[in-house]
Amino acid sequence: MGDSNSADSVRLRKISPLFHTDKVTKPLIVLQGAKDPRVLQVESDENVAGNKKNGVPLAYVLFDDEGHGFVKNENQIEAYSKVLEFLDLHLKQDKDTISKDGTQAKTQV
Repeated sequence: MGDSNSADSVRLRKISPLFHTDKVTKPLIVLQGAKDPRVLQVESDENVAGNKKNGVPLAYVLFDDEGHGFVKNENQIEAYSKVLEFLDLHLKQDKDTISKDGTQAKTQV
């Protein structure tokens, strides 16, 4: 299987999102193709589970008939729709913002 203490193994563990779900604090959306040979579904499942355990607001969208990247038009439409819903939910709200002239302005988005 390999040496888990090798320089490559240590580096990969250090940068892998799977081992740092405890540091995620912002809402997260994961789009996954079940047939993806590069990012296995089990990896996304584990990442999602770790973030849920820590109370991170998240959306997990799984496409059973896609691989790495979504090529079917109906799946692309659904994926972008889910991303839009997610962004609307987590970004659209009343906020104090800085206007172009640098003054504080109350904006409804």
